[in-house]
Amino acid sequence: MKKTNIHKDYQVNIPDEIIETLNISLDDTLTWEIEEDKIIIKVNKQRKLKNKQLSFVADEEIESIKI
Repeated sequence: MKKTNIHKDYQVNIPDEIIETLNISLDDTLTWEIEEDKIIIKVNKQRKLKNKQLSFVADEEIESIKI
């Protein structure tokens, strides 16, 4: 179990071990939920396609403007 302090304006730091284990980056966001007397924090990974070609196979012909 990791502990952190609550700082001014109720800011908290994510421990390095958690950042590394979950591969958290600065583009990711956190979702906070309350479950009974617990806070559940979930990491929402943000993935960007950079200089990648994207291709797919459609079951039927599609006009490109509709994509």
